[in-house]
Amino acid sequence: KRLAVGPTSLGLPAIGIGLLVLGMTYIGLPKAATITTIPIVVFAMGLFLLGSTIWAARIGQSVIATAYGMLSALGFSIAALYLGVIHNWYGLAATQVASAEEMFFLARSALFFFVAVPFLRIFPPIGAILGFVTLFLVLITAGITAGSHNLLLAGGASALMVSLLCFLTWARMAFSSHASVELNSGLGGLRLQAPITWKHGKAA
Repeated sequence: KRLAVGPTSLGLPAIGIGLLVLGMTYIGLPKAATITTIPIVVFAMGLFLLGSTIWAARIGQSVIATAYGMLSALGFSIAALYLGVIHNWYGLAATQVASAEEMFFLARSALFFFVAVPFLRIFPPIGAILGFVTLFLVLITAGITAGSHNLLLAGGASALMVSLLCFLTWARMAFSSHASVELNSGLGGLRLQAPITWKHGKAA
């Protein structure tokens, strides 16, 4: 019984922790400033997913590399948005901040929607993650546009669903007790091998 590491072994926890803190931010738990999410979104999500992207690309897992690369860019760009608004890097007036955030999340929503749809067909597990990320972005966009706290809460809940999906998938892989788990085949490429049994001195 063995656990072979690969891009997914690094990528799943990175997505999980990043979306966890984003979800907590938008549901308001705990009561903390948005800027406190930036170190996790940059270093625990963006940077580790960048490493997973390079790793996957180097071993020929182009589908995994594509998904991880876009999620890494999402983490970095959200951090850039938060920092830019807080420190006024973009020269926005206070009345323009909501419009800037709306444009950011709307553009990201469109991108992830058109990427998630084909992934649901060709690689359903990754497609499910991208689908929940799309839902998160759409709900945050709608919440900002309508000024609706409930929509922002729903967006945060969607992010938490992504996090839960990632952590449960990782746990299933890591703690499988009767199979050899191949993580380097990518999420959804789980290969289960029956335990070796012995008959008359030979492996069966």
